[in-house]
Amino acid sequence: MRATLAGMSLRNAIRFLGEIRADPSLRGALTGGAHEPTLAAVAQLAASRGCACSEDDLRLAFRYDWVMRATYFNLRTQPGAPSTLAPDDRVAR
Repeated sequence: MRATLAGMSLRNAIRFLGEIRADPSLRGALTGGAHEPTLAAVAQLAASRGCACSEDDLRLAFRYDWVMRATYFNLRTQPGAPSTLAPDDRVAR
C-alpha cells in the first residue's frame, strides 16, 4: 500500500512540474520573491492546488523530467546523426 501512495504522489509531482512549465502565473508565484524558491515552497504551492506531493517526490520528479528532456533534445540535435524520430516525434524503434 505504501508503494501505491508513493507512486501517486510522484505522479502528482511530475504532473505539477508540467503545470509550472505551462502556466506563467504558477511560475510567477514561485519566482516572485527575492530568493530562489525552495522545494518546501514548491510542495506548498502544489498542495494549495490540490496536488499532494512531498519534497522528495519533487526532487525525484525533477530528475526524471530532466533526464527525459535531455534525452529528447539530444536525439533531436545531434549533428550528422540519422533521424531517430518518427514524423510525429515519437522515438522510432
